[in-house]
Amino acid sequence: YPVAMVNWSPIWYSDYNFTRNYTEHFYQASKQSYSQPDLNNQILNQLIEQKIADQHAEENHITVSDDEVNQAYQQLIKKNGQDEVNKVLSDLYGLTQDQFKPLIYQQLLKQKLQTDLKNKQL
Repeated sequence: YPVAMVNWSPIWYSDYNFTRNYTEHFYQASKQSYSQPDLNNQILNQLIEQKIADQHAEENHITVSDDEVNQAYQQLIKKNGQDEVNKVLSDLYGLTQDQFKPLIYQQLLKQKLQTDLKNKQL
């Protein structure tokens, strides 16, 4: 089921639920307090921003390749070590490497969109 629509494109409940799960896991693991309504709004806003970014990237032919995602992940491992990365993903977020890579994709896409926007403003 869709939880929201952005320019006639749905944000699926499964995506919302996945994001809520790892975000709640983070707050609980780091012993931070949060209010469920605020967290729900934060997650929905984050997913709306991601959907808008995806749409803007598609309109402007901005892409992130699997190789770029893998390179970014390997840099993270080189900097922190495989065991430490796995421990943080598992303990703090409750994520596996495969679940984490789409988050890397979103971050790289956001960086490319920001660069594209800056270049268009110059």
